Amino acid sequence: MTLPSFIIIGAQKSGTTSLYNYMIEHPQILPAAQKELHFFNWRSKRGNRETAEGVDWYLSQFPTIASGKDLITGEATPDYLLDPYTPQKMFKLLPDVKLIVILRNPVDRAISQYYHNRSIKKRMMEPLSFQKAIEKEPERINNEKSKLMLDENYRSLFHRKYSYLERGIYIEQLEKWMGIFPRENFLILKSELFFENRDLTLRQVFNFLGLPDHQVTNKKKYNDLHSKKFYKPISEKIRSNLAAYFKPYNQKLEEYLGMKFNWDVSAEQKKNQSQILVENQYILLSQFKDKLNHYQSQLKQIQSKLDEGEISSFH
Repeated sequence: MTLPSFIIIGAQKSGTTSLYNYMIEHPQILPAAQKELHFFNWRSKRGNRETAEGVDWYLSQFPTIASGKDLITGEATPDYLLDPYTPQKMFKLLPDVKLIVILRNPVDRAISQYYHNRSIKKRMMEPLSFQKAIEKEPERINNEKSKLMLDENYRSLFHRKYSYLERGIYIEQLEKWMGIFPRENFLILKSELFFENRDLTLRQVFNFLGLPDHQVTNKKKYNDLHSKKFYKPISEKIRSNLAAYFKPYNQKLEEYLGMKFNWDVSAEQKKNQSQILVENQYILLSQFKDKLNHYQSQLKQIQSKLDEGEISSFH
C-alpha cells in the first residue's frame, strides 16, 4: 500500500477542488480514488454505526506505486482543517505528510459556503437567509461542538454544514495543527492569488512537493457558484459587519504566519492603491522617456560632430 505524500486540508470553499484537479494533471501526481476521502474527520468515526472504516480502507483509496517510481499521490478533504481530532489522528499515521492549506477571505468563504448549502436538495440544507444563518450559528452549532470535543467518535452534520463563521477563524485552527506538525510540513497559499495567477501558485505547490514545474492546460472553474441563478450579492452592511468580526482574527493570523493577506483592505482602499500604482508607473515611464530623449539627443550631437570631422577618434 502507498502512503499519501500530500493532503490539502482546507479551507472549505477556498478553491481546494480546483487546486486538486489542476495538481493531478502533473504527470508525477496520481489521484486518489476520489478527491475528498473524509477519513480522519468522518469515516474513521463510528458515530451511531457499529463499525468504522479503518486504516486499511484509507490506504486502499490510493494507487499502488512501485518502488523506484518517481510518483506521488494525495487527497484533498477541506473539512480536515476544522475537525478537532484530525491533526492528532493524521500525525499518528502520517507524521511526514506535506500539508497544503489554501485560505480565502473569511467573509467571501462564509458567503460561498452558505450558497453551496442553499444549492443542495432544493435549498432544504439551508432554509434561512444569510443574515439569519449567521445570527443562528451559535445556537445551531455550540451544543454540537461540545459533543465533538467530548467524544472523538461523535459525528455532527450540523457542525459541518452551519459553521460559517467558525471555519473562517483560521488562526485557531492552524495553531492546533502547527502545535502537532512541524511548520516545514505546511504550505500556506492565498486563495485570491490562486484565482488571479494560477500558474504561479501551482509552481509553488510543485516546488513544495519536490516536483519539476508543469504547465497545466485544464481551464475549468470548479464549484463556481457565481454562475448559478440562486446566487445573490450580500449587502455591503452585512459584509462590513463580517469584516469587522474577522479583523482581529485575521491580524493574529498574519502575525502568526508572518505573511500578509490584505483581507481587511476595503474596496475603496484597493482602488486607491491601484490608482497610486498606475500613477507611479506613469511617472516612472515619463522619467524613462525623458532620459531616453536626452540620450538620443546626445547621440545625435556626437554623430553630427563625427560627420563634420570635429571628433576624429575615441580612446
